[in-house]
This record gives sequence, C-alpha cells and structure tokens, in this order.
Amino acid sequence: MLHFVLSRRGRGSIGRLCKYIGKTSRQHIRIHAYEDLRHRGYLPRGCFAFGSLEGRSSEQRAQIAALAARIRASGPSVRVLNDPARVMTRYELLRMLHERGINEFDVYRLDEARSPKRYPVFLRRENDHQGNITPLLQSEEEFQLAVAAQGHRRSDTLAVEFVDTSEPDGVYRKYSAMIVGGAVFPAHLFSSRQWMVKLAEYDVPDYDIEMKFIETNPHREQLESVARIAGIEWGRIDYGIRDGRVQIFEINTNPMILTAVGLSMLERRPTLDKMFAPIWAAMVELAKAAPSGRRIPIADLPGYRPPGWRRTWNRLFTR
Repeated sequence: MLHFVLSRRGRGSIGRLCKYIGKTSRQHIRIHAYEDLRHRGYLPRGCFAFGSLEGRSSEQRAQIAALAARIRASGPSVRVLNDPARVMTRYELLRMLHERGINEFDVYRLDEARSPKRYPVFLRRENDHQGNITPLLQSEEEFQLAVAAQGHRRSDTLAVEFVDTSEPDGVYRKYSAMIVGGAVFPAHLFSSRQWMVKLAEYDVPDYDIEMKFIETNPHREQLESVARIAGIEWGRIDYGIRDGRVQIFEINTNPMILTAVGLSMLERRPTLDKMFAPIWAAMVELAKAAPSGRRIPIADLPGYRPPGWRRTWNRLFTR
C-alpha cells in the first residue's frame, strides 16, 4: 500500500486523483492527515510519502522526521519518500541551483544581509504556491518600497530574480514533471502570455507541443539529478527553458496532478491520458512493492496525543 501523509487542507490533491481512478485506487492508496496521526497509536506498514512539507515549522518537521525514521526502521524493505530530514526548503533549493550554475537567477530572504544583485525581481512567500505578491520590481528603489509595504514577515518572504523564459513567439511556457519514487515523468505544459504562469491560457494552441513533451520526456536525467540532491522522491518540478537551459522554479511536495480545468477540456484528454498512465503505473508499483504485516507503533513519538485527549482537556478546563 502507498500511504500519503498530508495536511488536512492538502488532501484534495490525492483525493482528486483517487476520484479520477475510481474504486481501483482503494487497492493501492491511503491518505492520512498529519493532524490525525497524532492521535493514533499505530500505523500500517507500507510505502509512505510525506507531502505538504512547505510551511511546516522546524518543530513540526522534526516530529515528521522522527515518524519517518520510525517507519524506515520497521523493516529493511520499507520505503519513505520525502524524508523531512533531507528535503530542501524552496529557499535552500533555489540557492543551491544557482550556486551550482543550474539556475541563472538567485533568491534572497528579506531578513538576510544579502540584497538583490540584479533587477528586475519580485517578492513571493516562501511556503505557498500562489506565485508573486508584487509585480516585477525594476530597481533598488522599487524593491525597497515594496519591502516596506508588504505585510508578511521578512523571514517568510523571498525576493526572486526574474529570468525571462519567454520564447520568440512571446509565450511563456511552464513545464511540469512528476517525481514518483525518484523517477521523473512529464506531467503538463502550461502556456501563457503572462510571465507568472499559474494556469494555461487555452487560446494559446500548444497541444502539439505538450504532446511532444510528454512523449519525449526531454529533461528527465537532469530533473532526476536535481530531485536526488533536493531529497525529494514525490512531488512536481515546475520549470522553464531559457536558451536551451532548464530553469527550475520550485518542487511542490503536494502537487495537484489533475486539475478540474484540464479534466473538463476534451482537447486535452489525449495528452492527459498519455501523461497519467505511466505516473499511475509507477505509483501502483510502489504500492505493490511495499511490505505488509505487523503494525508500526508510534505512541511514544514526539507530538503524540492519545485518542480522546481533546475531550478530556475540554472537560477539565471548560467547566
């Protein structure tokens, strides 16, 4: 069995996938919430993939890392995907990619001594997936004004150097690839006339380009290398291409594989089916290879709360 451990709010990503697969998904996938695991004394054995790691506090990551270590110690054939002790944060990943010469652009936390070396830049939150919170800032003066005006904690906000990945036709294309057990599979290609590509603009006729991307998986080796360095074995890499070079924007550990918009468009169904088949096959392989048998005790781990503790707390302190 393949067990996904996510935040309660983040369970919809795998939930939509299971709905698309249908009843067959129940044979291979279970979804757990971090918040609920604190009240369970045991876990079933299997392959565990930890997601929703963005935004976890250092204390929470330490608790999840202790849980991952316990699961891994339960047997030699047990697999843990996305061990929080190894997974890089977005800032760590982007800094590493720039220092190694993979990404042209650098990234800065607002609470560090460094400041942007080149412009334009934009501000974004480190731990969400909403994209930019400012337009492109063209100068040091615009940057300082935006920093003073933004309402988020500086430690949670990044300044990211803009890299222009538009192509000669003026279209920005964001490539996405799924990481499943460390292997990389093409997921989708979103095209837009806007520099921050969140969803595809479907008046941009890119179905043929997307199909070729899915059929050829042209960047597999480089993306698998980056995933290994980042410690991520389940997730989605979003990236663009500049002058033939991969420019990686982020790796999401709780990716939405299937979007409601994509599922509703008949034009995308051929690419969707071709994309999803190998991804699902790799997930099934992970589930089948996972061991079963005796349960894994977790009641002694940090953060555990016995069942009913909330009711007891409320009864004692709300009289």
